[in-house]
Amino acid sequence: MRLRPSMRENYRYLLARINPDNPSYDAKEIYLAVSEAFSSLFGEIKSAHTWIAVMEASNRFVIFRYRRGMDTQVESAIASVCCISGVPVALHPLKKSGTIRTLREEQKKLINLCAPSHEGSIKRGDAWYPAVISQSGQIDLKEKGINLQIPLYITEEDIEDLYYDE
Repeated sequence: MRLRPSMRENYRYLLARINPDNPSYDAKEIYLAVSEAFSSLFGEIKSAHTWIAVMEASNRFVIFRYRRGMDTQVESAIASVCCISGVPVALHPLKKSGTIRTLREEQKKLINLCAPSHEGSIKRGDAWYPAVISQSGQIDLKEKGINLQIPLYITEEDIEDLYYDE
């Protein structure tokens, strides 16, 4: 039997990053570490009322589910975790949402930002400059001068006229 939306429990979801990323962490180990941290900070009654659960765990990110209204407590408990199964680790809360879908999209964006970049050179005007081009399309362009490196700022018109030398 399906419950009507007004009768369902309201949950929130939180995306957290594991630092350093290690593929050997299991969802159960992460859950035990976070639930232990939550119960030591706020007590067993508050812990039972919150219903923290690990929905997804990858080598770099974790999605937690908890009851709505417990945002600050859950964030502080996740941030206070210092080890998982005896291995030193830090959990960094990144984003809260009402749906898992938005957190998965945010996770994809963060993975793309962390993707390796490649070096090349870009022609601007008559001169060629060394540049670092990331997977997401961001360009770090530097001009070598007397004061080590001077940042160059590019407008939208310049980006359209860029030529990549790869």
